[in-house]
Amino acid sequence: MVRIGFKIAIAILLVAIIMFSGCATQLTGKATVEPIKIGYIGILTGMYATIGIPNVRGIEIAVEEINAAGGIAGRPVELIIEDAPGVEKRAFLNAFYKLTEIDNIDALLSFHYGSLIAITETADQNKIVLVESIDTSEEIAAAGEYLFGPGVYDEGFGHILADFITDELNKKEAGIVTNNGDPITELIKNSFIIRFEKNGGTIVFDESYAPETTDFRSLLLKIKNRDVDPLVVIGWDEAGFMLKQAKELGLDIQFLGWDQFTVKQFLVNAAGGAEGAYTTMWESPNQEKLDSLIVRYKKKYGHDPENIFFTSTGYDAAMVTFEAMKQTIEEGKEPRGEDLKNAMHKIKDYKGILGTITIDEDGIARSITEKVRRIENNQFVEI
Repeated sequence: MVRIGFKIAIAILLVAIIMFSGCATQLTGKATVEPIKIGYIGILTGMYATIGIPNVRGIEIAVEEINAAGGIAGRPVELIIEDAPGVEKRAFLNAFYKLTEIDNIDALLSFHYGSLIAITETADQNKIVLVESIDTSEEIAAAGEYLFGPGVYDEGFGHILADFITDELNKKEAGIVTNNGDPITELIKNSFIIRFEKNGGTIVFDESYAPETTDFRSLLLKIKNRDVDPLVVIGWDEAGFMLKQAKELGLDIQFLGWDQFTVKQFLVNAAGGAEGAYTTMWESPNQEKLDSLIVRYKKKYGHDPENIFFTSTGYDAAMVTFEAMKQTIEEGKEPRGEDLKNAMHKIKDYKGILGTITIDEDGIARSITEKVRRIENNQFVEI
């Protein structure tokens, strides 16, 4: 009898809770709205955190903005962030399975280029939309159906540098040194070589180094002995040490690099060795929108952006994803899976901070271009 009474009491309590919840909804006029869950995997500690932190902060600002405006078609956005230090794919995979199997996210954003490409088959099977939050490339275009790249066209870095050397520096020979720890650096290197040789140039030096390298003196001496000039460097923050050591050795080499040359930590590592180097650099065609992002960044984090380029790419990647999600909800569908994938393909002429973003049929944007700038006193001077 005691057991039966206990069960009845529990049942009565549950009914009371349900009735109270219903009454509360009627009194307030508000019902629980299911949030849209966005996952983010970035490198937020250790090596390359100088990319991950500004990138995720752009996404955080986008989420804050969309929620302040009432969410996506009335649904709030919840951002779930996971750190995957370095380029270790195991850390990325652990974060990916946690976000998809436990948190049940609707879409995943990340700049973990190689890892994103590696999981495209799994993402296709499970219908999980992946958005590369900085880059795009022909490699991304050829990968899974659910992988999208609304950002800066990676092959373009190599093309711009090759054209600049042959057309502006009037050089027909060049060398290239590459960090071998990430597929993106290899991709940029290959695009540079193909374009440079197409322009009639000859590669006279081509070597790579491990990501953890900080002492480049033996490599620089090889470059000196072969009289390599100019030299293209495709690396990350550690590449700054190469330029520093070249200056210390008294080498007169014309260095060129990609957007990583504009990162604060790279310039700190270079310690003045980047003076006179050329770098690809992005310029926003929407200065008003860029200025607004900078103001909001300073208000939220208490200081100027470490690298506004990576913040802008994160912001635009998030906003493009939100726009596609809005379309699915307005069509009476869920902002995930196949419906979200189809909506991403419909993004045309989106006015972002990076520029006008149009997703081509193969899932990437090719509309964001860059220019070459000269580094003078850690400033980027128009040529």
